[in-house]
Amino acid sequence: NMSYINFIKQLFTGDGSDNTPEGAIIRSGGKHTTNFITLNANNTSANVNVFQLTGTVNILALHGEIVTATTLTNCTSVYFDLWDGTNSTAITKTTGASLSGYAAGGFMIKDSDSATALSTVQNNQARVKEAGTGARLFNEFLCTQKASTNTYIRFNYTTTDAPINATIQVGIVYVDLDNGTVTAV
Repeated sequence: NMSYINFIKQLFTGDGSDNTPEGAIIRSGGKHTTNFITLNANNTSANVNVFQLTGTVNILALHGEIVTATTLTNCTSVYFDLWDGTNSTAITKTTGASLSGYAAGGFMIKDSDSATALSTVQNNQARVKEAGTGARLFNEFLCTQKASTNTYIRFNYTTTDAPINATIQVGIVYVDLDNGTVTAV
């Protein structure tokens, strides 16, 4: 029934700061958004703005999946950072992970602190990725926008491919604290 669906859409309009059942749901499970980015650097290092951040957000999960790997022979120093146009703050280790030779379906996750490289999961055989004892698979963290400044979560990489040609779907699960937002760019 369309009127019921419209009612539900109008019912949930709050954010994670609301002291309501909806706010509790957002705080516990988070909101999810994705963005498809293209890797196309030519024998150099590059970065791609993936999400724009406003306010403060608690990020529960950050991950990516290779969607296409037309040319992905060499892709190293893969990491995420927070960028305010002047300063870069590491989200994962800046010497990074390697996606060299990965095929479509390869996966990466932030599962530790910023001093640790992204964990990657190649799909050339069946694999299991799990958290250590007492830990969670994803490592949550807090990000705050620089006041009155466009602030982004970026994907960074280095390649010797000339050029590299791949697409990655990056996903993020977050809680909007005090009206913070994450938007795909």
